[in-house]
Amino acid sequence: MKLLNTVGLSLATLVISVAAPLTVRYAPQSAPTLSIAQAVASAPLLQVQDRLGPHKQVVEFEEGNRFASYHHFNGTAGQAVSITLESNDFDTILMLINSKGERVAFNDDISPTNTNSRIDIALPATERYMLLVTSFELEGQGDYRLAVVPQN
Repeated sequence: MKLLNTVGLSLATLVISVAAPLTVRYAPQSAPTLSIAQAVASAPLLQVQDRLGPHKQVVEFEEGNRFASYHHFNGTAGQAVSITLESNDFDTILMLINSKGERVAFNDDISPTNTNSRIDIALPATERYMLLVTSFELEGQGDYRLAVVPQN
């Protein structure tokens, strides 16, 4: 019997095999698995791995120009999200901007000992948001990971 696919259901696992004739077997589980609705609700709204550097845009700040990247996601009014920006190569800065171009939230460091960035927010409107990714250092560049994840 060759196992083709295992699909998690609320209280069971459905095992489909290719044996002649085709058989479907119901296998109860001891604990429920994640429902489709829960999986969709917790799926990231945005997940990016990219590189900041001279091949990206340059944004002018009061202190000087910095390399920058922009990423977009759709959000719903009142939706609680956690936005994280992580890099081992540079000190991150993260900015959330609404569809009117106004800054909604900003974060430089998660803590005094963690130079990654995180914004936890209930989104103020249903619209397309933009995330600006940049570095604290004027010439900062390197790989980064960005994610927008709904919170329960």
